[in-house]
Amino acid sequence: MDLAYQAVSFCYHLSLIVWLGGIITIGFIAAPAIFQTIPSRVLAGQVATRIHRTFRPIELVCMVTLLISSAVILRTWENLDTFVVIRYLFIFVMTILAVYHGSIVMRQLRALREGVPGFDELPDADPRRLVFKKWHKISVFVNITILLAGLGALFLS
Repeated sequence: MDLAYQAVSFCYHLSLIVWLGGIITIGFIAAPAIFQTIPSRVLAGQVATRIHRTFRPIELVCMVTLLISSAVILRTWENLDTFVVIRYLFIFVMTILAVYHGSIVMRQLRALREGVPGFDELPDADPRRLVFKKWHKISVFVNITILLAGLGALFLS
């Protein structure tokens, strides 16, 4: 057994699993529970935002670890074949979408919510709320796409 390969492979798999586990935990467990339990949408939104902000550095560490360990594995132990290329495409998609989500989508959502006093009291038909809903749908789509790409990368590992 090659101990160096085991160590790098462990870092690769751990970063992928922590990243995916965070997405699943926040998106499918924490956020729905928060919005179903806390009666104030303002407070629920603040709690959910706090959780997302707390997870972001963890996500970034996982992303960097995944990219470095992938590069080391590819350069040292792997030969390119169709499945390896597809796995790296999944990792590329995850990375690009995570950067987009963290730097653009979340910034837009935060700016809309914090930039309008009494945002949560706006009527559903208010254009600012409609823009927020659009960005929230984009956020959900991006996170689901990251999750599916990550599951694909994990399956092909």
